[in-house]
Amino acid sequence: MCGERAAVDEEVTDSWVTDVLHSVLARYNPRDVFNADETGLFWRLLPDKTLAFEHEKCYGGKKSKERLTAMVCTNIDGSEKWPLLVIANKRAWMTGKLFIKWMRSFDAAMAKAKRKVLLVVDNCTAHSHVAGLKATELLFLPPNATAKLQPCDCGIIKNLKTHYRSLML
Repeated sequence: MCGERAAVDEEVTDSWVTDVLHSVLARYNPRDVFNADETGLFWRLLPDKTLAFEHEKCYGGKKSKERLTAMVCTNIDGSEKWPLLVIANKRAWMTGKLFIKWMRSFDAAMAKAKRKVLLVVDNCTAHSHVAGLKATELLFLPPNATAKLQPCDCGIIKNLKTHYRSLML
């Protein structure tokens, strides 16, 4: 294990899954359980490898560091994918104000559809409790557990980036 996965406290995550997650999930239909997460995207970064013939010269250039953040949101069964929230502010980070604004919009759409949903998010500082939600229950992952518990980190974000790069090329 390396990186973020090495920092995960297995006892904490295992007990959270057993004691918290299972009881909360039991109250919802899988179509009504959502997960949202942000990822950084170097939107102008071209691949650093190419196919070329042996005798051809290939020159590299500077790598673009122009970054934005995209927040993905989907439900457990994959039947509902929310439009990406693209953040291109000075630092390209999610802020508390942006999260609250997005949450209110998400909650309003769920209330209009007469749905009660669960939204699982990590516990980063920008993700705060949002008062007055009518149709959405927020569930925060335990600290330092996203490498193990965050569904969007289990291939959803990687798939998005793969498709983006393919379309960009």
